[in-house]
Amino acid sequence: MFKQIAFTLTLALTAVTASADEGELIEYLQEELSDIREHVEARDAAPVEGGYFKNDRSDYQSDIDAVLDKALRLVVPKTFDTWAEQIRDIDSAVTEAETERAELFLQRMRASTSEGVSMVGKILGREHQRGSLEDIDQKLAELDAALAQLGEDRELAAMEFAREMRNLHSVDLTSAQAKAILYSVNGGLMVESTVVLRALGVVERQLSDVMREDIGSDARRTYIGVASATRLIHARLLQRHLAAYDGDWLPRLEEMRAEAEALLSRTRRDAEKASHGNVRQTYENNMVIQARILDVIDRYEAMLERRRGLTSDALELARERGDAAVNTLITLETAASLSSVISEATSQYDDVMSVNLPELEQLDPEEFEEMLDISRRLGS
Repeated sequence: MFKQIAFTLTLALTAVTASADEGELIEYLQEELSDIREHVEARDAAPVEGGYFKNDRSDYQSDIDAVLDKALRLVVPKTFDTWAEQIRDIDSAVTEAETERAELFLQRMRASTSEGVSMVGKILGREHQRGSLEDIDQKLAELDAALAQLGEDRELAAMEFAREMRNLHSVDLTSAQAKAILYSVNGGLMVESTVVLRALGVVERQLSDVMREDIGSDARRTYIGVASATRLIHARLLQRHLAAYDGDWLPRLEEMRAEAEALLSRTRRDAEKASHGNVRQTYENNMVIQARILDVIDRYEAMLERRRGLTSDALELARERGDAAVNTLITLETAASLSSVISEATSQYDDVMSVNLPELEQLDPEEFEEMLDISRRLGS
């Protein structure tokens, strides 16, 4: 198990995790622009609810989302997934080693000194009699060394994640910040938002530079269309993130709270029924720990709710900007033969095309340690 972890970590260190460049995204959006425009116009003209043989707005929106999701796959980095998977594998190996270590301590309590190695044991290369004190102590020493190595591997994974974020995506993180993001259940979304919006910002700046040149009205409409599509990509990104909060993490966190509250209530009832003081004290000690668990869950939920609120607000604004951008595009299509109108409309387009980069929300060291188990459960 531990050799496998080391091998996969080596592979990850040499993996290329860069996403597609912005030029590939622009090329893809140019190819899909007419379909996006047709789907948007059809969606806006369709009824809210269709029928057996008639599409409704959600049908056309699904077509639009499919195009936008493919665009996102071009720019969404694999960096977070690569290193988060390494962290999960390392943690799994740590759990396995600690479980084996605990079992060996129990075996050691009833083990005896080695009386020598049998012929079969010698053939198998054993130094001590199997199950003896010496044999168990040797295994414990090997496990301690393996656990120390896994701890170093965990630190290395966080450092390499930070290095790739800096080199591939121009995002600076300390090793502690990198570890907090890797363990945060919404860490992938934070990285995705930052990297994707940086890519969209680069695309829009490139398009803005091109449109300052003396280009024809057809080319100008095309570039405006691509810029409009980046607005839709931004909104789609936020929509997917909001769905993760509402459909997955917050409901699962509520389930964890319900379990913790039920346990606390049961412990309180058992404490009231206990007739011996030392037994009652045990229950009271457990209730302190259980209340602490609920407090951590509450603070974790507050963190997710805060991020969810920011995502919801950003989505509302992104949708407004997307609608305005697409409306501008359709206006330009309608006035395709009037170059003066096109020039006037595009000159004010920068007011709509402004990307705001979200800050990476990070856990401080104390929060990180307390919320670690919750992140693991939600992320499993």
